[in-house]
Order: sequence, then structure tokens, then C-alpha cells
Amino acid sequence: MRKELHQAKLTLSRLNDLWSFTGKEMTYKVPLLLRLDPDDPVEALLCVVTAYGCVAAHAGLAIEDGIKPDETWDRLFKQVGQAVMFDLPSSLKYFQKKEFEKKSARAFTIGWGEDSPSPP
Repeated sequence: MRKELHQAKLTLSRLNDLWSFTGKEMTYKVPLLLRLDPDDPVEALLCVVTAYGCVAAHAGLAIEDGIKPDETWDRLFKQVGQAVMFDLPSSLKYFQKKEFEKKSARAFTIGWGEDSPSPP
């Protein structure tokens, strides 16, 4: 799971910055969240879910302002979302998976910005 999690982090980092359809870094929070590397696989995955929420929120704001993502950005964003919300959690042990299911919505909401702007 470590390799796949690293790949998701790399993709989110690039979607936020180098490949950003806005022409600039979407939010400074994503690199900070992606630097976190807890030993607990659930907590590590939750940090990435929070970063995904940040990218989602800022992409939504850009779209509201009339800036549309290209097909490649949109496809990669959907793929990384599928990976962090469904594919990677499926490789967790049973109780870890239950913990992730319980905490993932809150982690995404924190990233979205409707809760505390601080990392979990």
C-alpha cells in the first residue's frame, strides 16, 4: 500500500501545482498535508484524503469562477479520488478499514474547509 499511497500523493501534489488548470498553485495546504507521513496506515491515508478534499474545494471554486479543468486533469482527479477513497482502503486490515470508514468523511470535510483548516 505504501507505493500506491506515494503515487496518490504525487498525483495530488501535481494536480495542485504543476498540472493545475488554474495556472497557479491551488492551495498551500496540500503540500503541507502530503508531507505528513504517520506510521499508522489509516492516519497516513486520512492525511491524503484531507489533501484530496483541499484540491476538490479549490477546483470547485475555480470552476465557479469559470475556469474549466481539461480532460486530463479531470480524469487524474477522479482516478486519485477512486484510489484514496476506495482502492487503498480495501487493502487495509478489517479493523483499520472500519476506522478509515468512520474517519474518512471528516478528513475530507476538513480538507474541504467546512471544519478546521488545520491538518488532522
